[in-house]
Order: sequence, then structure tokens, then C-alpha cells
Amino acid sequence: MAINDIYRVTFVQSVNGQRVANVMTYKQTAGSGSTDPKIDLATGLDAGLGVAMKAGLVATWIALCWEIAQIGLPGQPFFKQLSTSGSGGVLSAGFNAGVVATIAEFTATGSHDGTGRFFVSGLPIAYENRNNLNTTGLTAIGLIGDELIKAVVSGGLTFVPGRAPGFKKDPASTPEVPLDDLPTLFDPWILEDVRIPLTKLRSRRQSAKC
Repeated sequence: MAINDIYRVTFVQSVNGQRVANVMTYKQTAGSGSTDPKIDLATGLDAGLGVAMKAGLVATWIALCWEIAQIGLPGQPFFKQLSTSGSGGVLSAGFNAGVVATIAEFTATGSHDGTGRFFVSGLPIAYENRNNLNTTGLTAIGLIGDELIKAVVSGGLTFVPGRAPGFKKDPASTPEVPLDDLPTLFDPWILEDVRIPLTKLRSRRQSAKC
């Protein structure tokens, strides 16, 4: 485990007793140490993103754990670190887990291929105005968005967030002349936007173990 290793992070939470999860991707860009980098990444995320979400969400939102796996490394043991962020700090009535604010994340190109989404559950009802975030809500969710594009510095290591590597369709491919999909590289997020109407997500079965 070293510089340029890429990690998939699943942040498991509970909202009104229902489990929800966000999946993110981080790349180690600096530092080396004797401990498992996944420990440093989880600790750094808990101190940054976890704290920001705690500050802006209702008390029925609870941070549970961070599950982290290195991408492209078969046979690795399951890794989980319990969160110390606890429950949300806003003493207010909240929406159910299916009502979310969406944070859009953008790479340097700003193209559709470079856009990510992060769904925030546990919103106070007071943040809503005509299905949009009001000024208070925009400020609170904006602070969460700021953490999503920040580098995580922890234990002497640095990790940057971004779009996961994968594949995309070759634009020159046609039914008559099919071409292989093109590989895409890890691409860092540089910009976030929270000015998106609230939406509802259907309940999904969670496989999280914490």
C-alpha cells in the first residue's frame, strides 16, 4: 500500500433506524507510514466529513462506520472502522431517510463523465423551502460539500477524493462496428454544488456489516 493506491470508501449511517450509505473514492498522493493507510483515511474522514455532517444533520442521524477497500487488490481482508462522530447536532424535526439533498461533484473538465453525486440524509425539516434548500440549509450542506472535495491529511498521509477509475463507451462505437469500452483514470473532484432541489430515494438493501 503506497502512493497512487486508490480506495473505495463506504460511509455507513443510520437515519431514523434505517441504514443508508455513501460510496466515495480516494487516491493516496503523499506520505508513507507503518500503519494501514485505511486506518489513517478513516480517521481523517471521521474528523472532517463526519464532523461536518454531524453539525448539519438531525439527532436521528447517526454515523456508524467506515468500510474501506483498496481498488484492484483481490483477496484483501474486510476493513471496518467505527465512527466516533456520533449523532447529528441539530435539535429539530427531520425528514425520513428517503428525502435527500444532492451534492454534485465536478472534475476539472466539468463534463458529464466527470460528475459525481453525494446524497445527504437526515435533513432538518427547517432546511426546506418549496422543495429546495433555504439559506440555512444551503450553508449547512455546503459545508459538507466543502469536505467532499478536500484532501484528507491524516497520519502523515494525504488522500484526494475523485471519480473512480472505470470504463466508458467509445464514442466511435456503432452497432455495425462495435468497439471496446475506453478505460477512464481516477480524476480528482475540484468543485461542488449544493443548489439542487431535494429529491426522494427508494429504500435500498444495505450490505454494510457495522
